[in-house]
Amino acid sequence: MMHRAIILALLLCPAVVVSAQEYKILELNAVGSQRYKTSEILRVAGLELNKVTQLSEVRNAAQKLVSTGVFLEVRYSHTADRDGMKVEFQLKDKPADQYLKCDFSNLVWFKASELLAAFHEKLPLFDGTLPAGDGEADAAAAIVQEMLEQKGVHTHVSAIDASPMMGKPIQSVTFELEEVSVTIAGFKFPGMTVDYQNEFEKAVAGQIGKEYIHIGMNGLTTDRLVPIYRSHGRLRANFDDAEIADVQVSNNKTTLTVVLPVHEGLEYTLTGVNIAGNRDRSKEEMLAQVKSPTGKLLNGVQFDTEVRKIKGLLDDFGYFRSTVEAKPVYDDVAKSVSYNIEVFEGDRYTMGKLEVEGVSASGAELIRTSWKQREGDFYNKTYTMQFLGQFQFSKAVNARIEESPDDKTHTVDVTIVVRSATKAK
Repeated sequence: MMHRAIILALLLCPAVVVSAQEYKILELNAVGSQRYKTSEILRVAGLELNKVTQLSEVRNAAQKLVSTGVFLEVRYSHTADRDGMKVEFQLKDKPADQYLKCDFSNLVWFKASELLAAFHEKLPLFDGTLPAGDGEADAAAAIVQEMLEQKGVHTHVSAIDASPMMGKPIQSVTFELEEVSVTIAGFKFPGMTVDYQNEFEKAVAGQIGKEYIHIGMNGLTTDRLVPIYRSHGRLRANFDDAEIADVQVSNNKTTLTVVLPVHEGLEYTLTGVNIAGNRDRSKEEMLAQVKSPTGKLLNGVQFDTEVRKIKGLLDDFGYFRSTVEAKPVYDDVAKSVSYNIEVFEGDRYTMGKLEVEGVSASGAELIRTSWKQREGDFYNKTYTMQFLGQFQFSKAVNARIEESPDDKTHTVDVTIVVRSATKAK
């Protein structure tokens, strides 16, 4: 997450500079914004038509518009007219990519509709998004903080511009809370049949009592829960986004129940597997890796493993750029599925140079002696992946392998990087 930075041009250009003077406002207008209504803008400015107003108040009204952070430029003018003055604000909206959607996933105490209603009531220019930078986003954070106090949650709230992951563009404003503990008390799975209750409870047991992180629930469903369904032939099972229920607050600690609605789908029987695209390796050799029986419910987890074995078969023979993709053909009426496995072998690669980093000369020589792939041999990716797990280091180390393919010479250089293991303090 990144803290906000303000990029804003503030241009205050009064036509009259004697601020102690006051005039009745005969005309009041705001022009230039394509994003906000004139009435909304003037509500923030706080000036009133037909009211005698000091010129300093006009300047202050312009400053209020600047402080919202939603405008790239704010100008104003007040010009003399018979028996009073005309006041106009000239505004320029920020570019569209500087308005960010709100991410309420950290605010487990409220429904999104509650937060939106509070923002709409207290932020006249709130339209479902908040501007990058200070201003209205900070005002939104203050609203959230006040709402939390009413719930018995005492914390400081900051509005932070956030990206979905490191290196990606900023996409949302999220609300960060200081020293607030939110833990998982349990799970509910609406839509789940009783057949899988025990398996589900075992899959999520390690999450009970852990910190609730909304985005982490996607990984839980993908890595642990969907495979349960796939193993029972429900190959198209999927989960909705995580919801929360039973939020309880005690001594500034919050517990909740995670609700993961599931759509189980049908149970599918395997009717057949076809392989296409192979050139050098035979279909029979590849099909021999598939042990899933036809005419029975397909264990999707087992089948996924069998497809990976086909890929491994190619990896073992130097097809470094090979791909294997299993495409299902569903028949929902018959509750059956067949697969077309599309294979791309590509060119064969040979072993290039072997380098060893981070160990003594004698240690590097020992690793090279143990390494059985020789320069010029067809490159075996599976062997490379397994080497570190089989090699016996004399002490605890962190080691990794880096592959550097050369697509012109069809060679793969390998570097083994070794670092001393650091003990946790």
